[in-house]
Amino acid sequence: MKQHAEDLDRLVAARDHARPNVELRIERVVLDGVHLNGVQAAQMRIAMQSELTRLLADGLPHALPGAATPRLRAPDLLNFDSTNSSEMGRRVGRSVYESLVNHL
Repeated sequence: MKQHAEDLDRLVAARDHARPNVELRIERVVLDGVHLNGVQAAQMRIAMQSELTRLLADGLPHALPGAATPRLRAPDLLNFDSTNSSEMGRRVGRSVYESLVNHL
């Protein structure tokens, strides 16, 4: 049993070592025509962060040296329910990810 645990620890360490270190900082998100109160904005922000974390868990599709992009326009969000701030956050996260992939 001890050997199995050590093997598992080595596999996890190898996987974590092979996974690229991705750091993404977003200073501001502008959503034209969308009005959110403080609670909705927080829900949207948490959902967006969770979705980006999920999508970036294995890194970007291609190698990227350190880079800064002062502005990135994400694809428009069509046909979404602006009253569901969590779903909006997930869709914004996917849109930002698509922009990163297409921009780099």
